[in-house]
Amino acid sequence: MSYSFDIDGHSVWTPALRVGTIYVGYVRAVSEAYEVKNGLESVANDTVEIVPEVFGPFIELLTSRLVVTNHSLLRDQLQVVVQPGIVMLDRGGFAISEERPEVGELVRMARDVARSMPR
Repeated sequence: MSYSFDIDGHSVWTPALRVGTIYVGYVRAVSEAYEVKNGLESVANDTVEIVPEVFGPFIELLTSRLVVTNHSLLRDQLQVVVQPGIVMLDRGGFAISEERPEVGELVRMARDVARSMPR
């Protein structure tokens, strides 16, 4: 079985069920820690509709935190959410701003990760 992440009814990622469940758990934990909405809406046990107008700013917030932190463990924890998030937004037609060079590097890294993210 797989988990489906959709934007406007179109699949942007369909990982294995366990991978999707864990990703959603990470997103929820990080959004609670930063006290912000994350833009993921459960449609079924294995399907999430992404609200890009909320998920995009959430990923941008995490990206901005990621590029300024000195804490290596926090960086690793945020990348788990940010990299797939960038890929899904990109696939849905919502690009992350790459004004800062370090954000551009994150986007390039995320696009490398995209190869292992089935649609």
